[in-house]
Amino acid sequence: MGLKKSVSAILTLCIILFASFTFAQELTDNIVVDQFGYREQARKIAVIRVPQIGPDAPSIYNPGTQFQVINSVNGNVVHTGAPVSFRGGETDAASGDRIWHFDFSAVTSPGRYYVLDVTNNVRSFPFDIANGVYDDVLRAAVKYFYYQRAGVAKLAQYAGEDWADGMQFEQDRQTRDWFNRNDRSRDRDLSGAWYDAGDYNKYTKWTSDYISEMLLMYEENPAAFSDDYGIPESGNGVPDILDEVVWGLNWLLRMQNDDGSMLSVQGLAGGYGDGTGSPPSRVTAVSYYGPPNATATFGAVRAFAIASRVFGDHGAVNYAERLKTAAVKAWEWGIANPDSMFSNNTASNGSAGLAAGNQEIIDNEHTTGRVENMVTAAWFLYELTEDPSLLQIVEDNLKRFPLFAWWQFMDQYRHSSHMLYMRYINDPRGSQALKNEIRSMLIAAFTRNDDFNSPNGYASDGYRAFMKAYPWGSNRDKGHYGLTFYKWHSMVDQTVDANEFRERAEGYLHYIHGVNPFNMVYLTNMITSAHRGV
Repeated sequence: MGLKKSVSAILTLCIILFASFTFAQELTDNIVVDQFGYREQARKIAVIRVPQIGPDAPSIYNPGTQFQVINSVNGNVVHTGAPVSFRGGETDAASGDRIWHFDFSAVTSPGRYYVLDVTNNVRSFPFDIANGVYDDVLRAAVKYFYYQRAGVAKLAQYAGEDWADGMQFEQDRQTRDWFNRNDRSRDRDLSGAWYDAGDYNKYTKWTSDYISEMLLMYEENPAAFSDDYGIPESGNGVPDILDEVVWGLNWLLRMQNDDGSMLSVQGLAGGYGDGTGSPPSRVTAVSYYGPPNATATFGAVRAFAIASRVFGDHGAVNYAERLKTAAVKAWEWGIANPDSMFSNNTASNGSAGLAAGNQEIIDNEHTTGRVENMVTAAWFLYELTEDPSLLQIVEDNLKRFPLFAWWQFMDQYRHSSHMLYMRYINDPRGSQALKNEIRSMLIAAFTRNDDFNSPNGYASDGYRAFMKAYPWGSNRDKGHYGLTFYKWHSMVDQTVDANEFRERAEGYLHYIHGVNPFNMVYLTNMITSAHRGV
């Protein structure tokens, strides 16, 4: 064998042996980390879990006294320490686990690592440390909307071979009126937007919420979004998140009637329950739309108003003006018809089978959701037009929300009103006296003893992502808690440590990324991004 071949063979063998050495330890679900990683200067805490209650209990695992952070590329030990028992070793009520924390915040050098329990020779999933560690996660989250697009073929060059599909829901171009389904003159082109959750239906209020939140994200940090996410519009000089927003906005514009009202819902066939809806191109049944209501219309006001401002600032003057006109028309109809209601998929009004989830906001003695929906629309339209009558509506109604209606009431179910309060008090316009009153109420509510930033709130959760209750769709509420802490870290006139609150916000992100009782990333199809090299 020649020298070059010998060296090559030796190097290859070394690589194989080194790889075996690096991951010789057994992977365990008892050491949970953010499976994507951590920012370089972030607080970094691995959670060590020993189940006491639940399907994986009782656990025979006993954490060792020495833990290490290992560089998974070269095998070097970069940090050594001992885990610290959380709350004296008591069982965590939410998870049923006993918990220890292993703090390795001292590791700040960019690289790929894993956490090792030296005594038990078990390790965590690998993770990265880098300031851009979440860039790919953000890209994937935005591109999710492309995969949910209705009324288009998903070409392999954009969707990948595994997710490519032919034309989906072309029949949306002739969507029929649910209550006049045989009158073909009432057919509407309602193509576009995105499928909702586990079915193919499209809801005006919820679509308006998606659009609004994406625009507010972009507005907060435009530099975070680029033009190369691998969607058909990539490379057109417009950030891809705005291209995606346009896809939804154009559907909203199609859902608007000439009088400004918004059709409430579009029901598409082929849901997950009947076995006919995969892939979407298989579904050929008729789509239907439901009548307008105030809930959908005020929701669209918010989306149109924010979009008009953002696209105007981005130079799309004609489109911005079109959206402004749509927002004003919708507002005028909504304020003239505030009690207009329509519950879809409801037997009592003949809509059973039209879509699935009920998009209507139905208040009872404990909620003010319809008022909040109207006030939120007024505020964002005010930001666009500076019409003083809109500001008056906002200020006349803010104290009707639960924070005031029920003294210091602030919880996970009132997230949208919290965000509106924070936006209002940080705006230079409006009543300073009212802002001071709202700020005082928010602080009192945020620090009360049983939720959010309190000893029985955030500090009581071993996974560093407290939530008071776990309802259906609880990961949404996890995100809301994290966003509340993040927004709170920049609130004016407060004595809190902004860095501490940012750290707390990141705790909720880590939870979604794997620091949870299941050692699971709660984002679909991210395994190649999180676990490469495992």
